[in-house]
Amino acid sequence: VASGSLEQFVWRPLRRRSTSLTSMIVVSIGLALSARYLIQFFFGGGDEFYRLSTQTPVSLGPIDLTPRSLSIIGVSVVALVAVAVFLLKARFGKAIRAVSDNPDLASATGINTDRVILIVWLLGGALAGLGGVFYGMEFGVAWDMGTVLLLLMFAAITLGGLGNPFGAL
Repeated sequence: VASGSLEQFVWRPLRRRSTSLTSMIVVSIGLALSARYLIQFFFGGGDEFYRLSTQTPVSLGPIDLTPRSLSIIGVSVVALVAVAVFLLKARFGKAIRAVSDNPDLASATGINTDRVILIVWLLGGALAGLGGVFYGMEFGVAWDMGTVLLLLMFAAITLGGLGNPFGAL
């Protein structure tokens, strides 16, 4: 819901004003900093941990993993495959790829680009939430836990190609 609200009330008006991508990146960084410090202000700076029972590791050759970690890996692979199949096979997935490639051409062919972008924000927010829950299950929840991963995600997206979900994968 928060990602959809951001799309409707922040990013869509900025796109309609033809704001440059550099300016939108600056706005994004400012919003992220604001959100992070608001969370710290209201919830404190301490770490919180899920109350999970102690788990004995399962040996998979030279690797020892807890059942929790194996579950996280399994659900992550299922989510990854589901997103890939959705983007490649579903009609709406094809619309998402069309808007990503050329929004003006997609709009000219009858695709409601604002609707597609809103749904992508909602799906992205849901996947980010799922990832945050998994990260919290493994390492605990902290007010700044996203900053640890931010540079790695930015590098993966940049190296894989901006706008290319399979490259980022």
